[in-house]
Amino acid sequence: MNDSSDHTVHPGRTQLFAILGLMFVLILAPTLGTWLRGDLSRFAIQLPSLALTFMLFRALLGGAWWARQTAVALAFLGGMLAALLGMLASASTLWGYAVFAVGLVFILCGFGIIGLPAIDEYLTSRRSRRKKA
Repeated sequence: MNDSSDHTVHPGRTQLFAILGLMFVLILAPTLGTWLRGDLSRFAIQLPSLALTFMLFRALLGGAWWARQTAVALAFLGGMLAALLGMLASASTLWGYAVFAVGLVFILCGFGIIGLPAIDEYLTSRRSRRKKA
């Protein structure tokens, strides 16, 4: 039996997949909702945006340092903007609380990417593998 590190799943990889998957679902859900309602007026803007988000997350999984910094910055900025808009909207509608909660989840995802040691170890190992190749 070969116990190579290539065949084992690094815990940081699993955590990073979970965080990026959650972020992608939070980004995709409103867009998909508008498309399913038949509103395709911003399709030409939303589809490339989703594709760029996917490419950013793919680069982050590959260990790219710039992708990590960009993803964390966008998570923080997007989260703060959503939380602020959610607080403003919660005065008039209950949807504001949902938007506020999504903003907090984005901020927590950003903290998870930079704060979980297993993710940092995984990204460091990916970077070192890319430099050796």
